[in-house]
Amino acid sequence: MMKEQIRIAGFCEKIGLAFESIKKLLNGITLTSKAFKFYSPEHNQHFEAKDIQLKIEKEPDSPEKLRLNLNGENIKDWFNRKHQELQKTITPKLGNNGAKLGEKRGFRI
Repeated sequence: MMKEQIRIAGFCEKIGLAFESIKKLLNGITLTSKAFKFYSPEHNQHFEAKDIQLKIEKEPDSPEKLRLNLNGENIKDWFNRKHQELQKTITPKLGNNGAKLGEKRGFRI
């Protein structure tokens, strides 16, 4: 179990949690906050969560493994969902001349 605690502590550090917060989580304390920005190493991006409850729990399928839950949802699943939501809202950006980025528009002589 010690190896699993070290793994989950490393993950918590990567997503932006402070040492004291990680210590509390490993002691079974649920952390709460109005808002927090988490970093997803998988998506190389920050995501903001509001009214959060963060807790370390055992995996339901594999009790010897731990996972970090954000509002009752595995944080990795939460990252994936937020990333998909973001991808749906992104529209092609327009350049200075009205062309989509990557397209060339100009005058020919």
